[in-house]
Amino acid sequence: MDALASKKGDAWVKISTQNFISETEWMSKGLLAMGIQAGDKIATISNNRPEWNFVDFGILQIGVVHVPIYPTISDNDYRFILNDAEVKIVFVSDSALFSRIQSIRSEVPSIFEVYTFDQLPQAKHWRTISDLGRQQDDAQILVKSKASIQDDALATIIYTS
Repeated sequence: MDALASKKGDAWVKISTQNFISETEWMSKGLLAMGIQAGDKIATISNNRPEWNFVDFGILQIGVVHVPIYPTISDNDYRFILNDAEVKIVFVSDSALFSRIQSIRSEVPSIFEVYTFDQLPQAKHWRTISDLGRQQDDAQILVKSKASIQDDALATIIYTS
């Protein structure tokens, strides 16, 4: 059964439910292996695409707070939101957004790293995290992480103008 479909060029690419679950779990395990903890904040700045969903579900199931940000706001807005939320990791879709975040990165001391969904020579690709997650052998780590999330835990911060 398919969970998602996205258009790449002229073709639709389908993602099965099992593949979606695997990608999400690898993202979670990779972030945990990097030392990301419940309550930390991770931002996504991207158009709608499957990778956005892998990150969203992957961070939520380990108690990390998602900070989704519109890709069309000003650099001043990015600077404010990323600082106010104390974001540790930023995922961006493409080269243009990567350049914009890199240009203000020195003004946002909480940012540990910026990853891209598109493969770019000057950036770390989001797959480096999911590949790290694939290498984790502890099958119980996600079970323990999910069980530790409280019902009233913060899940998402949405900034509005």
